Amino acid sequence: MKTKIKQLTFAVLATFSAISAYAQNISDGTSNTLLPGGSLTRPAAQVNGNINARGTVNGQITQIGGGALSFANGGGGASARPGTFSPGGQQVRVGGVAGDINAQQVNATGTVTGGISQARVGAAEGANEQLVSVGSVANTTGNNITVNGSITGAVVQLGGSVAAGLNKQAIEVGSVDDARVNNIRATGTVLGTLNQSNLNADGFNNEQVAVIGGARNLDASNVTLNGTVRGAVSQTSAAVAAANVSQIANVGGANNVKAQNINATGTVNGFLTQVGANVASGNNQQSVVVGGVQGSNAGGR
Repeated sequence: MKTKIKQLTFAVLATFSAISAYAQNISDGTSNTLLPGGSLTRPAAQVNGNINARGTVNGQITQIGGGALSFANGGGGASARPGTFSPGGQQVRVGGVAGDINAQQVNATGTVTGGISQARVGAAEGANEQLVSVGSVANTTGNNITVNGSITGAVVQLGGSVAAGLNKQAIEVGSVDDARVNNIRATGTVLGTLNQSNLNADGFNNEQVAVIGGARNLDASNVTLNGTVRGAVSQTSAAVAAANVSQIANVGGANNVKAQNINATGTVNGFLTQVGANVASGNNQQSVVVGGVQGSNAGGR
C-alpha cells in the first residue's frame, strides 16, 4: 500500500473464496493506513488529502463456528453498530473508509455480488457479532463525502441449533455513520438478501441493524440520502421461545443528524420482515425508517 500526504487512492478488486476463522477481519479496498499499534479491527489511521476507496466481492466470505458452546465472538453483547470495531466476530468492509480519518474528499464505493456469511452450527452459542460495511464511511472528518454501496448477493448470520442468543448483525450499505463534514451524498441499494436467523429453540436478545443509503450521528452542512430495497431484509427467530429480539432498518433515512439541509429519500419495493417464534415469543421490536428524519436538527449547526 502506498501512502501520499496529499492524496490517497485505493483501487482494489478482490474475489474471495471460502475463508473460515473465529475472529475474521477482512478489508477490501478500505482506506486504513495503519500506524504502529493499529490493526484492521482497531485502526489508528491518519490521512490528509483525498481518499478513493473501491471494493468488490464476487465470491464468498465465510466464518463458521464449531460445535457446542461457541460464545462471545465479537463485542461481548454491546449493541451492534456499523462502523464500530470489536475484538472478534466477523468484520468485513468492502470499499469502506473508517478509523479516525481527516480528508478533504472521501469517495467510497462497494459492491457485493457474492456472499458474506457467519454460521454457528452447534448448540448453546451466543454473543456472536457480524459487522459488514459496503461502500460506507464511519468515524471521519472532512469536507465532502460521497458513498455508494450495493448488495445483489447475500449477507447472512445463522445462529446455532439450540439456545442462540445475544447475536448481533450490523450492516451498512452506502451509508455514513459518525462523521463531521460539510457535504454528504449517500446512495445504498439492496437487490439481494440481508438475513439473521435462529432456526430452532431459544433465541433471545438477538439484534439486526441495517442502514441502507442512510446516515447516523452526523454534524454536516448538506446531507442527501437515497436508499432502496428491492430485495429482502429479514430476521427470523427460533421455532420455540424467542424474546427481546430487535430489528432496526434505516432506508434512506437520517438519525441523530445535525445539518443545514437534509434531503432523505427511501424506497422499499422488496421486503422488510421480522418473524417471531411459533411458541413463546414476546417483547420483540421492529423499527423501520424509510426516507425519514428521526431525532435530527435541520437548519443549524
